[in-house]
Amino acid sequence: MSKRQIHYQKRLPEINFLLQADRDLYQAQVAERSLLVLSPDSALFTSMPKQHRENIQQAHDRIRKYQLSSSDAVRVMDVGREKADVSVSRAAGAGESLERITQAVASIAGMNLQIATAAKERKLSTALV
Repeated sequence: MSKRQIHYQKRLPEINFLLQADRDLYQAQVAERSLLVLSPDSALFTSMPKQHRENIQQAHDRIRKYQLSSSDAVRVMDVGREKADVSVSRAAGAGESLERITQAVASIAGMNLQIATAAKERKLSTALV
């Protein structure tokens, strides 16, 4: 599983929350359209029975709450995306560092082989002398 897939899988609950909030907000907006003429400032609203006024006010409050919740969720997701981007860059940097280390180890191993070969040749030439 790639880092991107893992990132999106971790964000799935937030995405589901946003989708549900969006559905709820849509339903609340549909309800608000039908109540638009019944805003708390209208004369029709003030002439309604108290229970109806309270229901309409609660609908308006729910709409505001959903708008704030969805804005907060978007901010949280933006921060999460920024953190994921930083993590991806750090992982890429770590990969580059590991590549350089691997090259250095291979170079050292080559030098060790050359030293061992030279030492063996020197030993043989010393033995011949």
